[in-house]
Amino acid sequence: MYLKEFTMKLRTHSSSAQPHTADKAGKGSFFMCMLKIGIIGFGGGTALIPVIEDAVTREHPFVSKEDYDRDVVAAAITPGALPVEIAAGLGKSVAGPGGMLLSALLMALPGCLLTLVILAVLSGVNKAVLTLTDCLSIGITAFILTLLIAYVVRTYREGGGDRRTAAVIAGVFALTCGKNLFTILGIKGVPAVSLDTLSVLGLAFFVIFFTKGKFDLKKGLAVAGVAAAFLFGKGAVRFAAIGAMVVLGGWGFVSDIRSAQGAIAKPGQFGRKWALEMAIWGSLLAVAAALTFAVTGRSPLFVLRGLLSSLISFGGGDAYLSVAEGMFVQSGTISAGHFYGNLIPVSNLLPGSILCKVLAGTGYYVGYGVRHSLVDAGLLWLAGFLVAVAGSGMTFGTVRLIYDALERLDTFACLSRWIRPIVAGLLLNICLSLISQNLTTGVTLGISAGAAAGITAAILAVNLVLLYSRRAKSGAMIAFSALASVLTAGSLVLL
Repeated sequence: MYLKEFTMKLRTHSSSAQPHTADKAGKGSFFMCMLKIGIIGFGGGTALIPVIEDAVTREHPFVSKEDYDRDVVAAAITPGALPVEIAAGLGKSVAGPGGMLLSALLMALPGCLLTLVILAVLSGVNKAVLTLTDCLSIGITAFILTLLIAYVVRTYREGGGDRRTAAVIAGVFALTCGKNLFTILGIKGVPAVSLDTLSVLGLAFFVIFFTKGKFDLKKGLAVAGVAAAFLFGKGAVRFAAIGAMVVLGGWGFVSDIRSAQGAIAKPGQFGRKWALEMAIWGSLLAVAAALTFAVTGRSPLFVLRGLLSSLISFGGGDAYLSVAEGMFVQSGTISAGHFYGNLIPVSNLLPGSILCKVLAGTGYYVGYGVRHSLVDAGLLWLAGFLVAVAGSGMTFGTVRLIYDALERLDTFACLSRWIRPIVAGLLLNICLSLISQNLTTGVTLGISAGAAAGITAAILAVNLVLLYSRRAKSGAMIAFSALASVLTAGSLVLL
């Protein structure tokens, strides 16, 4: 009954919704918003979902929550840089295809530009600059923790505060938190269950596609059996469970399509929109290929490897590192010393998507290796940057258009109902990951993990008071967090 009401509400919204438009000043504010998020985007990936939502649906209502959730769903199930993908979807809603491109570029630019600057001067960089950046990152991470917690609380309240919403949030957190809890508590060993984001989403989509939120005894037993085999099975058993998830989920999805032919958009409309978007992203690849050929005088193999690495980068930033290692280090595109000694530490230190920073940084080293010229390095950095954005945009754009064509299906109505609680559970685990990151940063600075935890907790507590008691804006909390972390962590470093 609840799902039927939700489906009708969603369909009413979809049929009456008008395209988002903004005047010139509004578009300018939106693009500045994307750039600002790119600057403060420590934690990257899933951690930025509530940060972006707060900026574009609450502080400045550029898009509706429903449209934002659609972008999140499409970005979550596609490879590539998640913040860049969400920015592309938002830019398209606010300012059309051109806005899609500019928004994605602005989201990715700050982290990639800082990567270029630090790599260019790494040998002679003042240690104080890196120390200051580490101190700042502790405070900014505490600010992001504030928004993550606020997102979880808001999701629970908007779900009516019912047990099902709480159970989904808690269940997703329980499935994902094992490794981070063990790391923070210093426990050696392997947790019984600790799924990555992609595995959780795969399990969730199997349940939604197979059942569409409508359970009976047979479906309940099938879901329980397949889920148990997936969670606890090893080798062939787990492989069989994955196969069963694909088959049963696909069967449910096809059944939904057959029963709702009139709700599917015409293929011609999809084809024209898809061709336009692919042409836009393809233009970035063409520029990157031209830059690569101009610098190296050879076929743009770096561009092809970079695009392929983006297209298979499921599982977030940490998972992308293994993909990049195989694509670039093992192929000799970049040395292991540059990759692990310089690029990875710098990428982890700075805001923004790991994928974008690593691809841009790899381009820097490819260009520098040709004639040891900073100009060549900068041109290939630009090529890597463009490839990262284009690869993310191409996969996201395709999936987002498919979502638009099929969104009136019961499957997508159910997905829209439960995606926020699922993301909220994932974000609770991201909170643990960010806390662990701050503890590591503290040790790097030469202060104890306990001191770093205390600074993080204090800034988080004040931010929560500012948010819920004073209704403070994000800008004020960012300023407080940055200043407090520099003063406290910096003072401990000097002792």
